[in-house]
Amino acid sequence: IGVSMFYDVDDGESITRTANFSNFLAACYMLLRVATGESWDEVMEELIDEKPVISLVYFITFQLVVAFILINIVVAVVMENFSFISSLENDGSLTVDNFEVLTKVWSKYDTNATKYIHKSKLPFLIMDL
Repeated sequence: IGVSMFYDVDDGESITRTANFSNFLAACYMLLRVATGESWDEVMEELIDEKPVISLVYFITFQLVVAFILINIVVAVVMENFSFISSLENDGSLTVDNFEVLTKVWSKYDTNATKYIHKSKLPFLIMDL
């Protein structure tokens, strides 16, 4: 869509000979740059000078779609990790008793209850578990 709308835009500060919408590959590079937040507002401002309404609608829609996709990816990763942890609990690999043992052994090495032990004590903690 970007190629068909912005192929004839003149070069400027953000739209250059290598970063533009002149062909499909260059447009993919430009959209990747925009999706990562690399000066996307400057690119949009240059395009607004040439084609005001189309570029504003195009970039706002693109940013919303990218944000929606990224939020869905984050939610999917979190849900996958929750299901992984719950499957461990269902298999009997991780129980409340395991946490109680860890708490008891941890308190042996963290006598002041700072929730921190020095890295040199970690091998001993693991061996005690």
